[in-house]
Amino acid sequence: MKKLMVVAAALLGLSGVGMAAQSAQVNAATTGVVNPTKTIPWTTKVTPVKTVVQIDYRPGYGIAVWSSPNNTAIKGKTLKTGTKWRVFAQANIDGQTWYNLGGNQWIIGIYLTIPANKTVTVGSNPATVRKLSGLDKYDGQLLSATAKELRPGTKWHVYEEKSFNEEMIYNLGGNQWVMADQFK
Repeated sequence: MKKLMVVAAALLGLSGVGMAAQSAQVNAATTGVVNPTKTIPWTTKVTPVKTVVQIDYRPGYGIAVWSSPNNTAIKGKTLKTGTKWRVFAQANIDGQTWYNLGGNQWIIGIYLTIPANKTVTVGSNPATVRKLSGLDKYDGQLLSATAKELRPGTKWHVYEEKSFNEEMIYNLGGNQWVMADQFK
């Protein structure tokens, strides 16, 4: 009887392992990421990118490097403000853009500036110019609009891109920022 219970327990354990292994499979186009605020692990699509980003945080400080987006910061590993880093992939999770530095090293996009060199055209409505400064810049908030608006159909050069409040903004030079969705 005792031997029968041991065999039954072993079989139940093996079937549980089989189920766990099956549920842990992830499509090759996604990366499994554990979100500590949710009870169930989730996955997200990772998009390859090749660019260089600059850390844009408070002077004299740095940002944390994470083992995966929204998961665990790597203890003692930060990147200083003003330094530039090559990124290889990006993922959008809970409205935030994360960038991969290679391997299990991720940084959050709100504290990055991405160099750009492109021309964009204002859409069918005027585009509102905004300025970033002080704490607003580092907390991901745009200041109120300036009095300047860009006419529909006009072309503008973009020098930098930045992710703010789940949206991309463009720097047209001289701290003049416009929401990317205002362009065609």
